[in-house]
Amino acid sequence: MLLLDFSSLFIQSAFGLKKRGLIYSKDHLRSAFLSRLFAIIKRFSKYGKLHIFADSGKYWRVEIFAGYKKKRAERRQNDDVDWDKLHGLQDAIIDEMRENLPFAIVSIDTMEADDLIALACRFYAPKNKRHLIISSDKDLTQLLRAPNIGQWSVGKRSFLQYDPHAFKAQLLRGDSSDSVPSIYRGDEYLIKSSGRRKLTDARLKEVDISTLESFRAYYKNDSEIERITENYNRNRALIDLRCIPRRFLPLFRQALKTALERAESSALNADRYLEKHNLLKKFQAIKQYKETPIAPPRKQPPKADQNERKQPPQGRNASANPARNASNRRRRNFRRSRPNGQNASEPAPDRDA
Repeated sequence: MLLLDFSSLFIQSAFGLKKRGLIYSKDHLRSAFLSRLFAIIKRFSKYGKLHIFADSGKYWRVEIFAGYKKKRAERRQNDDVDWDKLHGLQDAIIDEMRENLPFAIVSIDTMEADDLIALACRFYAPKNKRHLIISSDKDLTQLLRAPNIGQWSVGKRSFLQYDPHAFKAQLLRGDSSDSVPSIYRGDEYLIKSSGRRKLTDARLKEVDISTLESFRAYYKNDSEIERITENYNRNRALIDLRCIPRRFLPLFRQALKTALERAESSALNADRYLEKHNLLKKFQAIKQYKETPIAPPRKQPPKADQNERKQPPQGRNASANPARNASNRRRRNFRRSRPNGQNASEPAPDRDA
């Protein structure tokens, strides 16, 4: 199963247009995004059916920490990208895809694509098959603990690996990209470090986070152990994808079922929709590619029966025609049986005469 983070690929497509000096028009974005999408499906078709997961724009994690992703929104106000326009075009294109393309597109209010992909890996993806996540989001690498899950970064164009040290550092030091504070900081978190306490690499290795008891054992002599433990539990709820509230599981299953049913009916509109936007040939190439694998296994010649008599090797100019070979053997035997001096046109002597 292919699990695609819609926003990750869409933003990469938009930035690709920006590098080429093109404007963020709906036609440009649609063509750039779908071209990349079809290329990914073609390249990774062995993983099976594509599922697309999209952010809702709202976050349930704000209930736990009000500052979640707050700094990201502030940073975007100061860059040169019109994010409101870009998000509007993103919503319009994903609505078109739901109506016209045979892909299951899943989104749930207050949930992020990371949450949906994590639930799909835990409760939906068969354990006896390989599955691939298409996303540049480092938060998803924690799902790579499972041996049958891989991740391809559309930004780095390479496979990512699970790094337990990096995951521990994210939990304890915080994550500035999502405005998650250090375990030493409270909810009044600022991106700037306080400088009061730091988790060096050496100290980070000493902390055992396998259980809450082992974590508290490390800080047992710290006067602020209760506050540090509370902040640690906050960070784990914000970062660890195993901590997604179970109340979302029935919502996910229903949303996935609806998306799969809708994809079947939308498939009827695909050719007309893509022909209208000059993308039909790329889509047909995907369908043809699915029918013909990249490198079909070569059939090995059947092994000869050990009891079967081996044929002697033929000469360099031996004929491939068995009947002609037999005829040639009869001529050679006839010549050997003639007495010396007998012409080839004369009949063989009568043995009984």
